[in-house]
Amino acid sequence: MRITVILAIFLLLLAACAGAPNVQRDDNGNMFGIAAVEHVSVRVASGPLPHPIVITAQGTLPDTCTQLDAVTLPDDTEHLQISLTTMRASGQPCKKQKQPFSKEIVWQGLGLRQGEHVITVNGVQAVFVLEEDNLAPTPTPTSTPLPPVLLPAIEPTATPAPTAVTAAAASPESSCTHRITFVSDITVPDKSKIAPAARFTKTWRLRNSGTCTWTEDYQLVFAGQERLSGPESQALGQVVKPGKTIDISVSLVAPSNKGTYASSWLLQTPSGHKFGLGKDGRTPFWLKIRVPRDAPSPEDAVGSIGGTVWHDLCASNLATAESLPPGCDIAPQGGVRADGVHQPDEPPIVDAEVSLGLGACPASGLAVVRSNSAGRFVFEHLKAATYCLSIDASSEHNHFIFIPGQWTTPPAGQITVKLGPGQALAQFDFGWDYEMAP
Repeated sequence: MRITVILAIFLLLLAACAGAPNVQRDDNGNMFGIAAVEHVSVRVASGPLPHPIVITAQGTLPDTCTQLDAVTLPDDTEHLQISLTTMRASGQPCKKQKQPFSKEIVWQGLGLRQGEHVITVNGVQAVFVLEEDNLAPTPTPTSTPLPPVLLPAIEPTATPAPTAVTAAAASPESSCTHRITFVSDITVPDKSKIAPAARFTKTWRLRNSGTCTWTEDYQLVFAGQERLSGPESQALGQVVKPGKTIDISVSLVAPSNKGTYASSWLLQTPSGHKFGLGKDGRTPFWLKIRVPRDAPSPEDAVGSIGGTVWHDLCASNLATAESLPPGCDIAPQGGVRADGVHQPDEPPIVDAEVSLGLGACPASGLAVVRSNSAGRFVFEHLKAATYCLSIDASSEHNHFIFIPGQWTTPPAGQITVKLGPGQALAQFDFGWDYEMAP
């Protein structure tokens, strides 16, 4: 009993040190997450306009290894939301001992109007009041004249050619920063089990924690490990301002072999700059999946064979030597019969018994199914092979359904089918022309 209790305590401590939910690990094992904020207070600094807004966020860190990381400030005066993230470096001795923190955040709050406001830090709200509009002071123009400047005579010269401006100098990206904060896994959390060769969609929720606005022309780009049949890149497709979040999805395919697989991704600017998580913006975000078993070998993949049994209509009593009614054809033995073409308005034949045999026709005895209310039938779980599909109109079960009449397709009511690995063939229809019906 004592050993069991000690083992349980050890496992609880080990699980606690693994970190909170909604965390990401980089290639070095460093963990990034959202700080657990418990209380928020706000004060408005005194002095000349604009008055800085001083926010104090208090909470606890889960262990002695976790530290506060990045702060994302509001990017407008309508959505006063602040994000505070954490980082825990790998390879450090870690005690599961909560550490209180108090983080002072200064925001200029430029443009806030007079009145009551609510600000949120990691979901915890606080209320503050501005006594006046928080606007920058308007500079007072002066009328002091400038001293006169005497310019020397300038000899006329040829106009110099314009200097080319490089893309980097002209790009607005050079005056702002690119950072990403991971928020959560919307689909396929890490270590999800995915069936071999199955297609799935991975969605991350990410926050723009830099100062650059992401445009529609930004790209999601593959950054390493397993590409999982995903694209090398795909357009972001929407604008994401600093401080805002976006759900980014990519369609992927699991490997065919059993194992654990990881795939790393970054964002890329229109000028080709790649960026991701962390203080330096260089850490990719990623996904990890588990494929629990190998995919079946091609020769073991199963398929199906199916089709429809239908009443092939022909108004033979309206036939003349000069013309045939629609849906009719000349029978091989003479006279008129239905044309063997399945038209949408031709009715199904229900409860017909269909046989399957292994090998080329004639062959039977492998399986028997009956057509449903729509005339459909299917043989499932078939390995790649050659089969004979047939309907014996004179059998003990079928002769009450079919006789008298004749097959219009396929000839003699049987057809040889070659089924490949994993194929689903459903085009094998049986048309019957009743002798006593139109």
